[in-house]
This record gives sequence, structure tokens and C-alpha cells, in this order.
Amino acid sequence: MIKQFLRRFGRQSLQIVHDDDNLRIARLGKGEGARAVLCFTGVGLGMGGVQTEEFVGISQRIGGSSIFVTDKRRTWFNGIDPADLQRRLEPLIDGREVVTLGNSMGAFGAIWATSFLPVASAIAFAPQFSVHPGIVPRETRWREWRDRIEAWHYPDLTRHFTGGARYFTFNGAEDEEHWSHFKSGENQTHVLVPETGHDVAKTFKERGILGDVIADCLAGGDVLRRIESAGLACRRIG
Repeated sequence: MIKQFLRRFGRQSLQIVHDDDNLRIARLGKGEGARAVLCFTGVGLGMGGVQTEEFVGISQRIGGSSIFVTDKRRTWFNGIDPADLQRRLEPLIDGREVVTLGNSMGAFGAIWATSFLPVASAIAFAPQFSVHPGIVPRETRWREWRDRIEAWHYPDLTRHFTGGARYFTFNGAEDEEHWSHFKSGENQTHVLVPETGHDVAKTFKERGILGDVIADCLAGGDVLRRIESAGLACRRIG
């Protein structure tokens, strides 16, 4: 992922804010703009079939700068100390509207972080509800990484949907073991796009609506109509 950053933006644009065995935080640009967009990377340490620079471009489009948060050990954030994360992000997000964004494991992180950070909106593509084998026993993907998780501090997302943030999740049909746990409500919009799989963000990108969907989430637009305009059926979950 770092090589992608450097090829696209040059060494002067990328700032590694923090890097240890568990956590990497990187910032592009000078951190200007009304919004701080925290992009949580996935198991592949990227954004799941969507180029990193495209998320950067989307962040700029919605008036924000991009900060990338990487769980280097791929622990679904069980290995990340939230107090440490808060302390390191505070100077980057202070006084700004915070938006979290992620795909797959990164989408789990985008929701997880709302328990610890002053997040206004969380936008999650193909989020897992859990990867704990006792909670989602039929889930066999990512076993290489989940079998290495030594302590399950955050086994699922039950306690991480708060009243202080707005949530938007987008899942494909094959992720039913995860999206079946999501219930839409006053501050939660969970969307099933049954013609897609775990690649829902990539599908949106290919249909030319990924940036528009994200912008609609933040502006109060009709995200279901936006998805349908690209020829994809969808419905609210719950």
C-alpha cells in the first residue's frame, strides 16, 4: 500500500504519522479541509478492489483530507489499543467533522471506531459483523488471519453502533451471515445489493456510482435511488 501511495502522490505528500508492529497511521497532504476522512484498510492492506487514490479523490471531493488507519496484524482491531489510537489521531481530527470509511475488515474498523472517536458518519462496504468462529460459525474466509487473534476484545459489532454517529453499510448477498445482524433504524441505513458479493464497492466503482453513493450518504441523498439508477436492485435491511 505504501508503494501505491508513493507512486501516485510522491514522497512529499505522504506523511507516516505513526508506525509500529500493530498500527500504521498515514496522512496525505497537510490535513486541510472541513472533514477528516479516516480510511480503514482491509486484510489486503488496501481498500478492496478500489485503488487507494480513488478513495483519496473521493475524500477531496467531499471536502476532506485522507488519513489511513491500518491494522497491520489483521486482527479486526482486536490488537489495536483505542486509547493509543485516540491520542495519535486527536491532533489530526480536532475541530473537524470526522467520517470513517472502509471495506471488509476496514469496514468493520470504520464502525468499530465510532465507539472511541467523535465520528459523525461511518460508511462501510461489505463489513463483517464478526469473524469470531463462535459467532459466525459458517464463515470460513480469512481463517489464516482470524486464527492468529489471541484475545477477542471486540468479537462483534453489537456494542459499536452508537447514537452519536450515522451509519451506512452496503453488503452483497454472499455476506448474509454478517448483514443479517444489521437492523436499520433512525441513524442506521443498512443496504443489501443482492446482485453483488463481497465486492460491492468494486461493483459501485465499475458502475460509476461509488463517489456519488458516498457523497449521498453525507449529504442526506437517496442512496437507494442512486444505486438503482445504476441498474442494481437494492433494499434496506431490517
